[in-house]
Amino acid sequence: MTALDFISLAEAKNWLRVDFTDEDSIITMLLKSAIETVEKHTGQRLYKREESINSTSEKEELYVSPINEIISVLDEDDQPVDYVAVHGFNTTLTFEDCSNKVIKLDVGYASGCPESLKLACLNLLEYKYNNRSATDIPELIEEAIAPYRQYTW
Repeated sequence: MTALDFISLAEAKNWLRVDFTDEDSIITMLLKSAIETVEKHTGQRLYKREESINSTSEKEELYVSPINEIISVLDEDDQPVDYVAVHGFNTTLTFEDCSNKVIKLDVGYASGCPESLKLACLNLLEYKYNNRSATDIPELIEEAIAPYRQYTW
Protein backbone atom coordinates (compact mmCIF):
# COMPACT_ATOMS: atom_id res chain seq x y z
CA MET A 1 0.00 0.00 0.00
CA THR A 2 0.95 3.63 -0.34
CA ALA A 3 -0.24 6.84 1.28
CA LEU A 4 -2.54 7.37 -1.69
CA ASP A 5 -4.19 3.98 -1.06
CA PHE A 6 -4.97 5.12 2.49
CA ILE A 7 -6.52 8.42 1.34
CA SER A 8 -6.96 8.76 -2.40
CA LEU A 9 -6.43 11.98 -4.32
CA ALA A 10 -10.15 11.93 -5.20
CA GLU A 11 -11.09 11.62 -1.52
CA ALA A 12 -8.70 14.45 -0.60
CA LYS A 13 -10.06 16.71 -3.34
CA ASN A 14 -13.60 15.95 -2.25
CA TRP A 15 -12.66 16.87 1.35
CA LEU A 16 -11.15 20.14 0.10
CA ARG A 17 -14.09 20.75 -2.27
CA VAL A 18 -11.70 21.08 -5.20
CA ASP A 19 -13.06 20.03 -8.59
CA PHE A 20 -10.22 21.07 -10.88
CA THR A 21 -6.92 19.33 -11.69
CA ASP A 22 -4.57 22.34 -11.63
CA GLU A 23 -3.38 21.62 -8.08
CA ASP A 24 -3.39 17.82 -8.06
CA SER A 25 0.38 17.64 -7.55
CA ILE A 26 0.25 20.15 -4.68
CA ILE A 27 -2.65 18.33 -3.04
CA THR A 28 -0.83 15.00 -3.40
CA MET A 29 2.31 16.46 -1.81
CA LEU A 30 0.33 18.04 1.06
CA LEU A 31 -1.63 14.81 1.59
CA LYS A 32 1.55 12.73 1.86
CA SER A 33 2.99 15.33 4.24
CA ALA A 34 -0.14 15.26 6.42
CA ILE A 35 -0.04 11.46 6.66
CA GLU A 36 3.70 11.49 7.45
CA THR A 37 3.13 14.12 10.15
CA VAL A 38 0.36 12.14 11.85
CA GLU A 39 2.49 8.98 11.68
CA LYS A 40 5.52 10.79 13.09
CA HIS A 41 3.56 12.31 15.96
CA THR A 42 1.76 9.09 16.94
CA GLY A 43 4.06 6.20 16.02
CA GLN A 44 1.05 4.68 14.24
CA ARG A 45 1.51 3.36 10.72
CA LEU A 46 -1.71 4.26 8.96
CA TYR A 47 -1.36 1.92 6.01
CA LYS A 48 0.20 -1.53 5.61
CA ARG A 49 3.80 -1.80 4.44
CA GLU A 50 7.22 -3.23 5.23
CA GLU A 51 9.70 -1.23 7.29
CA SER A 52 13.33 -1.94 8.14
CA ILE A 53 15.17 -0.80 11.25
CA ASN A 54 18.95 -0.98 11.66
CA SER A 55 20.11 -1.87 15.14
CA THR A 56 23.46 -2.26 16.89
CA SER A 57 22.21 -2.65 20.45
CA GLU A 58 21.34 -5.66 22.61
CA LYS A 59 17.83 -4.31 23.12
CA GLU A 60 15.64 -2.56 20.54
CA GLU A 61 12.34 -0.91 21.44
CA LEU A 62 10.05 -0.66 18.46
CA TYR A 63 7.99 2.51 18.69
CA VAL A 64 5.71 1.72 15.77
CA SER A 65 2.21 0.33 15.83
CA PRO A 66 0.59 -1.83 14.74
CA ILE A 67 3.29 -4.43 14.14
CA ASN A 68 1.62 -7.22 12.19
CA GLU A 69 4.68 -9.44 11.97
CA ILE A 70 8.41 -9.49 12.60
CA ILE A 71 9.42 -10.73 9.16
CA SER A 72 13.10 -11.25 9.86
CA VAL A 73 16.11 -10.20 11.90
CA LEU A 74 19.31 -10.64 9.92
CA ASP A 75 22.96 -9.89 10.65
CA GLU A 76 25.30 -8.14 8.22
CA ASP A 77 25.91 -11.49 6.46
CA ASP A 78 22.14 -11.95 5.94
CA GLN A 79 22.07 -14.76 8.51
CA PRO A 80 19.14 -15.03 10.93
CA VAL A 81 19.70 -13.60 14.41
CA ASP A 82 18.06 -15.14 17.49
CA TYR A 83 15.94 -12.75 19.53
CA VAL A 84 13.32 -12.64 22.24
CA ALA A 85 10.27 -10.46 21.58
CA VAL A 86 8.26 -8.98 24.43
CA HIS A 87 4.98 -7.45 23.31
CA GLY A 88 3.53 -4.75 25.50
CA PHE A 89 2.82 -1.07 25.03
CA ASN A 90 5.82 -1.14 22.68
CA THR A 91 7.45 -4.28 21.31
CA THR A 92 10.96 -4.90 22.65
CA LEU A 93 13.45 -7.21 20.95
CA THR A 94 16.39 -8.54 22.98
CA PHE A 95 19.50 -9.97 21.30
CA GLU A 96 22.56 -11.83 22.54
CA ASP A 97 25.06 -9.34 21.11
CA CYS A 98 25.46 -5.82 19.77
CA SER A 99 26.39 -6.69 16.20
CA ASN A 100 24.75 -4.90 13.28
CA LYS A 101 21.26 -6.20 12.56
CA VAL A 102 18.43 -5.36 10.19
CA ILE A 103 14.94 -5.86 11.59
CA LYS A 104 12.32 -6.21 8.88
CA LEU A 105 8.72 -5.61 9.97
CA ASP A 106 5.26 -5.81 8.46
CA VAL A 107 3.53 -2.77 9.95
CA GLY A 108 0.41 -0.70 9.55
CA TYR A 109 -3.31 -1.09 9.34
CA ALA A 110 -4.45 -3.34 6.49
CA SER A 111 -7.94 -2.11 7.32
CA GLY A 112 -9.59 -0.70 10.37
CA CYS A 113 -7.40 2.34 10.91
CA PRO A 114 -9.11 4.50 13.54
CA GLU A 115 -11.35 7.03 11.79
CA SER A 116 -10.10 9.81 14.07
CA LEU A 117 -6.57 9.36 12.65
CA LYS A 118 -7.90 9.48 9.09
CA LEU A 119 -9.89 12.61 9.93
CA ALA A 120 -6.79 14.13 11.53
CA CYS A 121 -4.94 13.58 8.23
CA LEU A 122 -7.75 15.17 6.23
CA ASN A 123 -8.02 18.11 8.62
CA LEU A 124 -4.26 18.62 8.53
CA LEU A 125 -4.35 18.45 4.72
CA GLU A 126 -7.04 21.14 4.69
CA TYR A 127 -5.07 23.30 7.11
CA LYS A 128 -1.89 22.98 5.04
CA TYR A 129 -3.79 23.60 1.80
CA ASN A 130 -5.31 26.82 3.16
CA ASN A 131 -2.14 27.94 5.00
CA ARG A 132 0.65 26.97 2.64
CA SER A 133 3.48 28.43 4.72
CA ALA A 134 2.27 26.95 8.04
CA THR A 135 4.64 24.63 9.87
CA ASP A 136 2.57 24.08 13.01
CA ILE A 137 -0.12 21.54 13.83
CA PRO A 138 -3.41 23.07 14.98
CA GLU A 139 -4.49 22.27 18.53
CA LEU A 140 -7.65 20.50 17.32
CA ILE A 141 -5.52 18.00 15.36
CA GLU A 142 -3.07 17.57 18.27
CA GLU A 143 -6.01 16.69 20.52
CA ALA A 144 -7.40 14.21 17.98
CA ILE A 145 -4.12 12.29 17.68
CA ALA A 146 -3.06 12.49 21.35
CA PRO A 147 -4.74 9.20 22.44
CA TYR A 148 -2.78 7.32 19.76
CA ARG A 149 0.65 8.74 20.59
CA GLN A 150 3.40 6.23 21.37
CA TYR A 151 5.53 7.73 24.12
CA THR A 152 9.21 7.06 24.54
CA TRP A 153 10.80 7.35 27.95
